[in-house]
Amino acid sequence: MNNNDLENKVWYRLLKVLYIISYIPLPFLLLLVLSDFGRDYNPVINSYTWNIRNAIQAFAITSLIYILIVELFKKAILYIILGKRK
Repeated sequence: MNNNDLENKVWYRLLKVLYIISYIPLPFLLLLVLSDFGRDYNPVINSYTWNIRNAIQAFAITSLIYILIVELFKKAILYIILGKRK
């Protein structure tokens, strides 16, 4: 199968759309991670304080894991459907 044949197939276009849609939840997930991991409880003042280091670490790790999972799913689906590595 060459690339032009694939572009004309409806299922291949649908897979491309699903791939793009799979990245829509990422910003919302990152906002949740920032709001949760960016706070540390400080017993001295009996409240939560903002910890930017924890927030950035959690942000980076979450982004990396999410992108890797989406890319692995993409490669697995293409390998199963087309029978070739890409």
